Amino acid sequence: ERLTTGTDGSMLNSESSSTGSDASTLAANANLTWMKRLDDSGRALVVNLGANLREPEESSDLASTTVVAASRPGGGDDGAGDDLTRDILQQRSETGRVFTNSQRVALTQPLGASQTLELFGLRRDVREDERREVFDVSGATPLPVPDLTSGLDQTYGYYRGGLRLARNTESLRLVLGMEGQRSDLQGTIDGRSESIENGYTHFLPSAELRLQIGESQNVSARYRTTTREPSMQELQPFADNTSPTNVYIGNPDLQPEYTHALQADWRYFDAFTFLNLFTYARLSHTSDDIVSSRTIDDRGFQTVQPLNAGQSWTASTGVNFGRPVRPLGINLSIDYGLNWTERPEFVNGAENESRIMGNSLSFQVQNRDKTHFDLTGTARFGFNDVAYSLNDELDQSYMNSSYGVSGTVYLGDAWTAGGDWRYQLYDPDVFGAAENVSLLNLSLSRFLFDEKGSIELAAVDLLNESQVVNLSSSANAISETRTQALGRYLLLRFNYRLGNLGGRGRTGPGGRR
Repeated sequence: ERLTTGTDGSMLNSESSSTGSDASTLAANANLTWMKRLDDSGRALVVNLGANLREPEESSDLASTTVVAASRPGGGDDGAGDDLTRDILQQRSETGRVFTNSQRVALTQPLGASQTLELFGLRRDVREDERREVFDVSGATPLPVPDLTSGLDQTYGYYRGGLRLARNTESLRLVLGMEGQRSDLQGTIDGRSESIENGYTHFLPSAELRLQIGESQNVSARYRTTTREPSMQELQPFADNTSPTNVYIGNPDLQPEYTHALQADWRYFDAFTFLNLFTYARLSHTSDDIVSSRTIDDRGFQTVQPLNAGQSWTASTGVNFGRPVRPLGINLSIDYGLNWTERPEFVNGAENESRIMGNSLSFQVQNRDKTHFDLTGTARFGFNDVAYSLNDELDQSYMNSSYGVSGTVYLGDAWTAGGDWRYQLYDPDVFGAAENVSLLNLSLSRFLFDEKGSIELAAVDLLNESQVVNLSSSANAISETRTQALGRYLLLRFNYRLGNLGGRGRTGPGGRR
């Protein structure tokens, strides 16, 4: 369900949609690597050939009811004084094929005892085709919907060459690299006398540093540059009305994104006390960022189209601390993270820059002796601040949290009982009187065939509150998506392990396998 309101809180439109789909995918891949040492100095030639095929197919039914308020902001109405209702019943069929083939040749030359030079070249082709047919089934006879029917064939060709210089010692690893990449796009749009043809050239420098400090510490840093080409959905100039109040149309004129990314981290581990500490920082900058441009009419209907717009920044940092607390017989872990994003989007042609900051804090406690049982308790808190340049009245700050317990009890050598419980709370000031979610699962299993097989009876969602809830903050909205899952049910499952790898997993101090 989707509800759009005006600035005064009154309804502009509402949408209720349900979709049923049947999908299948055929996939296959193959790789071949050939290596030859050329001389006694260690010079080597490596050739790698790869191919990947993926053929998805999906048929779906869409039933949607859209209600448009008769009275709209400014006092206008549609004359009848009643809300307008529109029903959509459609059948969709989508087929696609993605074939990727690549060839890579690399020459490695040692330069002394600790240095290596690598020269390489890469060629890769990605051929994609996609077809979508849409039929209106509201009447007795299915009728095609030409405006929603689409098809696109495209081929991305990549040519990349470069070099890497590496130095490796017991305490130092340093890698410097430079690559040049040429990518060419050729595409054909079904039913239109137009095609998509673009070529792009990028230089991609990189660097990596890792420094070992004694036996307990190490520091590392990495700099990378990458590109992201527009997806097929982003390029197709066809309407997707899966959400009738939020229609998406692709843009065949998109350019690839270009990103600089820098990250660094520090790790510490005390082998005597088992204390560990990890901290990190990341920063990235993207030019030609592919963002959304939204056109919203006075009824609240949105048309979304991607475009290249300016620059975006993301940054994150965090720290993780863990250690055993022997007097209590537990392992304690504390994790803190900070994320910050700044990127533009457009609303009715005006740039709307968003600044999103999120803080997360989590605690985890586990028992150390896992001979008879394995118990874990968690608590997570998320603090979010969202600010918009167009209208600061829409700025929001909210907190969500979750709590959970999971455990396994070993009943002799063959039987195992387990369960997990999670309670999710949402900020009522932002998401209204939304129901919090409590999930409870229990299971009983027995090992068979010398622990190579097992049979399990599981009771899933005993409280019948199962929902998949996703909360996200973007440049123009804070979104809450709730998807109802199957609900309370029983599951009988049999597993059999081939070979000798794996096992029961009852390990740890005092544990056994």
